Amino acid sequence: MILKLKKLSKKINEQILIKNFTFEFKESGFYIILGESGCGKTTLLNILSLIDTNYEGLYLINDNDAFRYKEVEKCSLRSNKFSYIFQNFNLFDDDTVFNNIMLMLDSISELTNDFKINKVTEVIKLLDLEKIRNEYVRNLSGGEKQRVAIGRAIITSPEVIFCDEPTGSLDTINTENIFNILRNISLNTTVICVTHDKENAIKYADTILEFKNKEIKVIKNQPKKKKEKLKLMNLLSKKKTSTLRFKYIFNYFYSKLKIRKVRNVIKSIFLSISLISTGLSLGLST
Repeated sequence: MILKLKKLSKKINEQILIKNFTFEFKESGFYIILGESGCGKTTLLNILSLIDTNYEGLYLINDNDAFRYKEVEKCSLRSNKFSYIFQNFNLFDDDTVFNNIMLMLDSISELTNDFKINKVTEVIKLLDLEKIRNEYVRNLSGGEKQRVAIGRAIITSPEVIFCDEPTGSLDTINTENIFNILRNISLNTTVICVTHDKENAIKYADTILEFKNKEIKVIKNQPKKKKEKLKLMNLLSKKKTSTLRFKYIFNYFYSKLKIRKVRNVIKSIFLSISLISTGLSLGLST
């Protein structure tokens, strides 16, 4: 998928963030958008991912004007062609690593259950999540959660992956690990990433778009890290729009109910112990 911007401009409250920007994102590669907070880098990402359609100029997706897409067409693109990785993970904390990744595959494909299990297992192995595949997400570290989020993003075989500060809350080791994974993914897919991390941008990106003095400077880069092409099973068929199975929704809410029930029981026990202790203390003092 090729994304083209032609004389794109964007302003918010009369403040110009992007002015007459022309650029083309190829079918694969690691693109990093750099800049200080409030400069417009996330705004550019939102335009590319069809979240923000209030701009001037042209945005073409495979030579089709994105501004003319109907909402149902945007939903289809988001489900079938795009994937997202966020800073705050956006995972289901009260479900397992395996189910969090399987959820995305369930929602967009009509493949056999055996194929889906094999596909999820393949991604889990690729991201070194085998030891925690049945662990609840709430028990994971930040780096582990972000790898699960990446697994959820690549499981659907997207053509473009958008990343919004994917390493913003991670330590140095996990940050390097995530950038390395994204770089390897970019050999198969277009990866467009917003970050503050200039050091790792230079180290891993193919192209850097840097917001500076209200202009976007394009830097063709020669990263030091080599790519290793990811060998993943392709999805042969996808739904036009994504939907969640009723079984998954029921199981999720049932698990939440069980967790809350257990928590309420524990709270009641501690409250009872506290009241009994208070009563005994008052009785003894009397």
